[in-house]
Amino acid sequence: MKKSSNRRKVAALMVTLAMMTSLLAGCSGKETTSDSNSSNLPSQTPAAQNGQQNEVSSTESTEITYPLQTDETLTIALGYESQISASYENFGDTPYAKALQEKTGVKLEFQVFADSNALNLMFASGELPDIILWGATGYQGGAQKAIDDGIIYPLNDLIDTNSPDLVKTLNTDKDYLKGSMTANGDYIGFPFIKGDLMLRSTSGLIIRDDWVKELGIEIPQTAEDFYQMLKLFKEKKGATVPFSTTSFWVDQLLDSGLITSAFGLPKATSYQKDGKVQFGFAQPEFKAALEYLNKLYTEGLLDPNYSTLDNDTMNANMMNGQSGVTVGALNGGIGNFIRTMKDKGKFSVAGISSLVANSGDKPMAGYYEFPITGLFATISPSCKNKELAAQFLNYAYTEEGSLLNNFGIEGESYTMVDNKPVFTDMITNNPEGLTMQLALAPYARSWSSGWFVQDVEYLKQYAALPQQQAALQAWSNHDGSKFVIPPVSINTDDASEYATIMSDINTYVDEMITKYIMGVEPLSTFDTDYIPTLNNMNINRAVEILQAALDEFNSRQ
Repeated sequence: MKKSSNRRKVAALMVTLAMMTSLLAGCSGKETTSDSNSSNLPSQTPAAQNGQQNEVSSTESTEITYPLQTDETLTIALGYESQISASYENFGDTPYAKALQEKTGVKLEFQVFADSNALNLMFASGELPDIILWGATGYQGGAQKAIDDGIIYPLNDLIDTNSPDLVKTLNTDKDYLKGSMTANGDYIGFPFIKGDLMLRSTSGLIIRDDWVKELGIEIPQTAEDFYQMLKLFKEKKGATVPFSTTSFWVDQLLDSGLITSAFGLPKATSYQKDGKVQFGFAQPEFKAALEYLNKLYTEGLLDPNYSTLDNDTMNANMMNGQSGVTVGALNGGIGNFIRTMKDKGKFSVAGISSLVANSGDKPMAGYYEFPITGLFATISPSCKNKELAAQFLNYAYTEEGSLLNNFGIEGESYTMVDNKPVFTDMITNNPEGLTMQLALAPYARSWSSGWFVQDVEYLKQYAALPQQQAALQAWSNHDGSKFVIPPVSINTDDASEYATIMSDINTYVDEMITKYIMGVEPLSTFDTDYIPTLNNMNINRAVEILQAALDEFNSRQ
């Protein structure tokens, strides 16, 4: 049986702790917030009442000048990142962390947890650091349950006075505001925000476009064109596994709409249509998508080892000519291929849009993330100086804090050119041969995540190759934002029931998808066995619970 996938964790929304991946922020120079006129005491008025306010109140916002004048130390827990550990034994030794402490005036003690199990143990111990960077909306029962369980201290009595720049940021977009609250109107924490559509669509289908040109065919748009291209790759280019991918990326094919759009299905996991929750893997269109993948598999076009394949082998297949199609991201996929093969003869790749039913159609969906990702820096109830923590975290949303998070340290990782931050050669053409990701990792957070607004200008330089820019355009050419379910808050009373139902369904669906694609189970049983089994597993009740959560989210003004 295939291991439970990321797709199903996303589908369940609130079932398990989401593993967080990031760190912190700071910058150069003295920074003063623009909203001002009160003291440094926290506001005693909640910023929202039951989620019905369309703005965070800012009547008591205060001026905050950085660096802060304090001798106190804050403790921060964050997740392990190999990109940091490759060069630094302690995250606090990175240029980024040093700049953060210097420019905010706050001394920091970092704690790194290895994975979600370690995070769970921390929660169970009751010994919490002042600040935790984690996937708070992935807590079982949601962020409200984490508040009720004493893991998160809501920002309501802190936000106006101590976090004016966060207030300004949340008020710029209703989705930022709604996505940062619980159903009870509690502010969860300091969010990681993807500030542009392109930042939310950074993965997709990748093809050998040099082969396409040699064969005299067009870049495929429809599922049929894609199928015919794979056949030509096999017959004319000698590709032994024309379409090489892993089980994770097969999930993305289904869940992001890369394949399913061609069959009238936005995605295989949960989505909304006109405000109504649907589970894609229970729709009749899902059967058509599975039939298509089964055809590719049966005809030797889809890698027969996809369920056990790793990324290194998948990438090697593309570069050694065994494959002509894969699924990947901007840098780990397209960037990696181009950099590795630049001196090894004719080799070219291109990102293409999600497949459609008819040429010229706009794809229903593609890889897409909601702007509020569910990752927050949250303040713990045990934090002794919550006002200081809120002021410190607020820095990331200032102009200078944004520069550090997105570009790093001026004069080292970037310089200002015509009033715009531009990465230095140390980042873009590292003298030690480091990839751009590894070169940037010690200096900024834009390559990964954190608590700040990710700037699309970073991406335009980080993924500056013409092929990457073209892929961004292709991968963001879809209507996925219409169908995505935001980070809703499932009612605490329903959370356990929902988690139990979806855990069982996810396991079953994962198993059946693999069996259907590989032909172990005939697709004739989709209607006679598969759908009835889902119904018996109470999928309709899960839809009902998620619908209530979506209705509540949409009711927030």
